[in-house]
Amino acid sequence: KMQGAQRALQHAHRHLARAKVDMVIRRHLAAGWRHQGKQEQHEKGSWQKARAVLGVTAPLVAAFGALRLFDRQISCASKDDGVAELLKEADAMYDSGNKKGVRKLLEDKCEDNAELLWRLARAYYDTSEELTKATNLNRKRLCEKALDIVTLALKNSEDNFAVHKWYGIILNKVSEFQGNSATIKNSFVVKEHWEKAAALNPKDPTSCSLLGEWCVSVAGISGFSRGIASTLFTSPPTATYQEALDYFLKAETIQAGFWLKNQLNIAKCFIELKDKEAAKQWLSKNVS
Repeated sequence: KMQGAQRALQHAHRHLARAKVDMVIRRHLAAGWRHQGKQEQHEKGSWQKARAVLGVTAPLVAAFGALRLFDRQISCASKDDGVAELLKEADAMYDSGNKKGVRKLLEDKCEDNAELLWRLARAYYDTSEELTKATNLNRKRLCEKALDIVTLALKNSEDNFAVHKWYGIILNKVSEFQGNSATIKNSFVVKEHWEKAAALNPKDPTSCSLLGEWCVSVAGISGFSRGIASTLFTSPPTATYQEALDYFLKAETIQAGFWLKNQLNIAKCFIELKDKEAAKQWLSKNVS
């Protein structure tokens, strides 16, 4: 009887331990969802004050925050000292959080310069993200303006990775305002531009992370949205959580710990793939 009681006690302890693991995972995922949409603050060359962002909006990707660090590749503009100085001023202003200041600085000065244009488009996009949902009409107008600007940048420079990346981000957001049909219809275009960005700059981890987000959102698409997709495409968009995980892990190999959201998305994929131990390990990196 004593041995039976001991075995029962050991079993209860193991059950409690597993329950604690589940509770830790749920707690940290919940924290990520509560902070969805919040932007990371870049200080002294690192993402020291990154906030957990995890949620994904169906049917496509939740809006990314300010992707500052990896977009700084002055190409054609570097030959013009005046433009290079303007870029430097705009980047410093953007890093300080003054998005409206960037808009004011670059408005009517971009002409056909892709480096200036995508920064102006990003400033319009980020300004819209700072508005509340109560001002959806204004947010939509700002995003549409951003899309017009980044489209012009794309016409003038098809080999600029930041232009492709921000074109995908902004097109995705404009599509969300237009509804599920538009979002699904543009999903392939969004992915193509992120793939182009990743190919043009293999050292940019955010492009890989965006592709992972795309896969997560498609893998988790609702039955209703799948029905819409089947009416729009002969072959609707498909993706798996394993594909998403591969993109997120690739981003970490490019630069480990570059963004807290990427690590949280890795944990989410492991949970979907029924590997809670691996999910716990990635969550613990964010806690420590």
